[in-house]
Amino acid sequence: MFGYIKPLIPELRVRELEYYRSAYCGMCGRMGKECGTLSRLCLSYDLTFLSLLIMTLTGEKNKIEKHGCPANCFVSKKMTVSSPATDYAAAACAALASFGFADDVRDEKGARRAFSSMAEKASEKWLSRSEKLYPGLTEGLRERLQALNAAEENATAEAKDANGTASSPADVCSALFGEVLSFLFSFPFSKDESDSGHVNKAIASAVGNAIGRWIYIVDATDDLKKDEKRERFNPLLISYGASELTDDEKTTLRCNLAALAGQAQDALLLCDRDAEAPSEPYSIIMNILSGGMKTVAQAVLDGSYDKPARDKV
Repeated sequence: MFGYIKPLIPELRVRELEYYRSAYCGMCGRMGKECGTLSRLCLSYDLTFLSLLIMTLTGEKNKIEKHGCPANCFVSKKMTVSSPATDYAAAACAALASFGFADDVRDEKGARRAFSSMAEKASEKWLSRSEKLYPGLTEGLRERLQALNAAEENATAEAKDANGTASSPADVCSALFGEVLSFLFSFPFSKDESDSGHVNKAIASAVGNAIGRWIYIVDATDDLKKDEKRERFNPLLISYGASELTDDEKTTLRCNLAALAGQAQDALLLCDRDAEAPSEPYSIIMNILSGGMKTVAQAVLDGSYDKPARDKV
């Protein structure tokens, strides 16, 4: 995934930060157990957000224990265990990483393409494992990602063919990626036929859709200069014609991104929270939506965002 959906750490309470770290490390542990040690390298903030969202909607009371950290054999870290939300998010993270490698094979050239090809082959078992654990998940993701790939190819062809298109490529493609995350976020509730299950599915779908569109636009903005240099597809390059955005263009993007974060917040406010459920997942998610995403968007637009090679907290 992309690693943009993360909390504003200074605004978290101590117990919330500890809870977030336990969810993050718990995902790492589950990815290693279910999909293999290498899959841990694809651990992402974005899917940690998903695990916290599921915990919020279900009122899950998970157990936190100390376990050894594979990144540092001399350190034990607190991790969520026996957590359905963490298990699902870990499988989803591994599956999306594998699809991401396949996408890089199409986009990259030379050594980068060779590396991505090797990574894609190595991650094939992640997809089969995820599908075995959650039947229908990987096929649903593949179908929606193929629709996104087709839209990106059409946008490129139309841009070369004429003087642009009536619809903004960024709007079209971000909407399709919104559908990808809408499916991914709501999948755990797809078999729950209860009234609460239908409500949770609708909320998760709405949050996923807004988050997906936000991620797509932020990632396109963050990669503008790099994509221009490598001659790769970027919807904003088609729309604006250059990697250097004007102040007005930045203002438009900033407003659009703020609106998407607001839509996710509005959807989450509809959830019926269990009074006995842990409060930390909800508080952390609201921190991310109101503070973390705003801070990341501002840094990306200012050109000051420094994305780490691997997500870490």
